[in-house]
Amino acid sequence: MLQSSVAQHLALCLVCYLLTLHQVGGSTNHHEAEDLAAWMSDDTIVYHSNQFFVSLEDSIMEDTILAFLEDLNAVEIWKSGKLNMALWEVIGFPFTTGDGETIIDIHDAISRSKRKTKIHNASLNIQQTINSALAFEGATCFDITQLSKVQGDSSEIKISILDTGISDISDNSTANYNYNLTNYSGYDYIHNDAIPDDENGHGTHLAGIIHSITHQHIPTQNRITFDIRKTHDAAGQAFLSTIVMALLDALDADANIVNMSFGYQGVYHDSLFFPLQVVIEEAWQNKVLVVIAGGNGTINNDLADTIALPASFPTNNILSVASLDCGNNLSLFSNYGGASVDLAVLGENIPGPNLASGLVEYSGTSQAAALITAVSALKATYIVQYTPEKVICPLLQTAEHLFELADKVLADGKLNFDGLFLVSDSTCLQTGFHCNKNYTGSDKLTGTMASPMMTETNLQIQSDQNLELGSLVTLDALQSTTLLPGFEVTLGATLQIRSNGCEE
Repeated sequence: MLQSSVAQHLALCLVCYLLTLHQVGGSTNHHEAEDLAAWMSDDTIVYHSNQFFVSLEDSIMEDTILAFLEDLNAVEIWKSGKLNMALWEVIGFPFTTGDGETIIDIHDAISRSKRKTKIHNASLNIQQTINSALAFEGATCFDITQLSKVQGDSSEIKISILDTGISDISDNSTANYNYNLTNYSGYDYIHNDAIPDDENGHGTHLAGIIHSITHQHIPTQNRITFDIRKTHDAAGQAFLSTIVMALLDALDADANIVNMSFGYQGVYHDSLFFPLQVVIEEAWQNKVLVVIAGGNGTINNDLADTIALPASFPTNNILSVASLDCGNNLSLFSNYGGASVDLAVLGENIPGPNLASGLVEYSGTSQAAALITAVSALKATYIVQYTPEKVICPLLQTAEHLFELADKVLADGKLNFDGLFLVSDSTCLQTGFHCNKNYTGSDKLTGTMASPMMTETNLQIQSDQNLELGSLVTLDALQSTTLLPGFEVTLGATLQIRSNGCEE
């Protein structure tokens, strides 16, 4: 994912970010403070008027926390001791602190909390809304038989879907689509019970898509199970706090792959506090892959003033997905970015179970992400000692390169389903693919992802400057090169340093 650099200390309330389906993205620049200020003045931002997140020091004592809560007229709603993060709720506004300061709203409360020495940072509890575009005119070109693979027997994989829940879709099944998803773990965070009934339809559609691919062939021994977590209500709305708690619960439930087909926009900066990024990084430590919709804002996430989140968080276990139309062109609605969106797949007119009955076709990066989630799970069942990079690496390495996607996605192409299962995870990692690595002049790059892509290369780059991700590099010398069949590199060729989320 795209990395950003710090330009200056950012003002107090500007640590928050907006969640919306129509997400946009990019990297911050020297105008980042102004960008944040303009973004925060947007009247469409919705946040909890009394709740906020705090990032706490490791050594903070419980009596200190209680004193802070009393000073802020607040109570603790939730806390993760492992992540040193908590959600606090102010009982009411306005109020006056012990030293005479009047706190009139949540921004004042965040400002005061950030001045306390044992609190690293704080941010708003933002609300977001998800939607899917209705199917476009014309027949679907989606052919589920092109994603046909029997589950492997090397690893057991649990898919956790964070969305609007699921309805009973077993009766929606057809000869081509198996929606008999009746056994799953999960939780309803909207009604606080163990039955994640869908009142919106978005989550049901995605769950059906994923299950119809992973169980297109009924396995003799089922290796793929499901975990459904209802984070969004009937209107498709959720607070960030709910998503954070659901993801942590999914980790506790031993999820291996998480689907998050929703997003939010904001100015990313590594000095800011993003609670969801903290939990996704914890997922990386737990060897969990997180597949995320790249966004439906028709935005270049690499260049825009605000970026697609969580799709563009700089964590190695995120797989960000763009949408294609039937002609292998980037969908008109899809976000893109050569350094911030990983892979593309068909995302238009994808059939799935309707909330009531029958089938319905929807379009969006949500549906594209669901397809990649299903394919990733199938691939993972063939991997001994599964880890996220053992799926990400072959997905990107085997992608079918398309001229239309050059510099639009990291892999420069779309999913190559057949090719994915021809490459072993060990072979891919042994070729030396790297993630988020800066290359300095005269470094030898072994298996570096470039455009076009190479598998086993040893390139000598002559340069006196640091080569950041996305740098264009001219080859002055070439040594001991083994390339994909039909691919040639000549001296003077221009390549681009890339990251694909694999090993250092």
